[in-house]
Formats: sequence, structure tokens, C-alpha cells
Amino acid sequence: MNRDLPGPDDVRRLAALARLALDDDDLPRLTDELARVGGAIVAALDTPSPERAPDVAAPRPPEPRWRDDRPQESGLADRILAQVPARRGRWVRVPSPFER
Repeated sequence: MNRDLPGPDDVRRLAALARLALDDDDLPRLTDELARVGGAIVAALDTPSPERAPDVAAPRPPEPRWRDDRPQESGLADRILAQVPARRGRWVRVPSPFER
């Protein structure tokens, strides 16, 4: 048996992976279809095309320019703290877990 071509076991495995119900009556047809699809993919990959050929003369892309990492205020803390009902400055008052 040629392992380059899919067989019935391959079709069953694909059907199981895709969670598809598979009738044994459909197995020969699906095996043939899978072989044709696989053959078309291999033929497409084996066919050289200028679009897929690497351009060896192309210059390398420039290195990314990174900005300095500087801390800055976002104003997010003030917007969040504005929603807190009980606070003093930037301190938030919460109930004690030890009080009953």
C-alpha cells in the first residue's frame, strides 16, 4: 500500500477529528476525494511560481525603532477612584474582614 495516498483509515480518522458521522458506503468515494484534494495540494506546492520565490536581492527590512520606555500618568487611577463610595484621597475604605 502506498502511504503517500490516503486510505480508508485516514478518512475515518479525519471524520473522527471533525466529529462527522461516516457511513461505510461513503468510504470509497471519500477516500478518492481526499486523494484528489491531497494531490492537488502537492501539485500546487511543487509548481514553482514567481510570487512564492524568495527575493534574494531584496534588502532586509529596517530594524524597528523603539521609543524610550518612560512612565507617564494615564489618568486611569483617578477615573477609577472617582467611582469608589468611601475613600480618603487615594486610599479606599473597605469593610474589615474581621468585623461581624
